[in-house]
Amino acid sequence: MSDIQDKHPGRWNVTRESSVDAQLKADFKMKRISLEDIAVIKRWTVKVEEEGPDSLWQTTYWNDHPLDGEWQGYRSSSFSPSGRIIYRVIDDQVEVRVVRLTPDHNYRK
Repeated sequence: MSDIQDKHPGRWNVTRESSVDAQLKADFKMKRISLEDIAVIKRWTVKVEEEGPDSLWQTTYWNDHPLDGEWQGYRSSSFSPSGRIIYRVIDDQVEVRVVRLTPDHNYRK
């Protein structure tokens, strides 16, 4: 287990920036994100809240990895072959904040 998980036993809190919800609704309406994608995103959220972000890093299912460049300090998890959840672990708040969902592997800020 990593240092992050060891420091914070118990439940984590996953939050989303308000722009994430608006973009998710727009992408669903435009059929860029399916009901299956939404179900996977919900499973990701439950997994992180119950087991912590380390649980994503310990399996290849989520293809979770750190980002670099303008996204340094953030991580990415897959929710579909091209869809990504871009998030940041806020260690001192026991919080995982989703800053972006993208159905097309687009990392532009």
